[in-house]
Amino acid sequence: MLPSPLGLVRSWRVYAPYVVRNPASGRVLEKVGMRREGLLRQRVRKWGVFEDVVILATLRSDSSS
Repeated sequence: MLPSPLGLVRSWRVYAPYVVRNPASGRVLEKVGMRREGLLRQRVRKWGVFEDVVILATLRSDSSS
């Protein structure tokens, strides 16, 4: 397990979005301890195509348990 990014900054919550079409990004974020929070349907438009985006996040309280 990698050190929590919350230990480096004074944040309560860190989040990261990734495009559903790129599940490898989601696996990396989950490996560092982030949890899936939701799906934003057709959130971004890339190359003329609307893409769904997944939001993952970690809270300071997650790292203390």
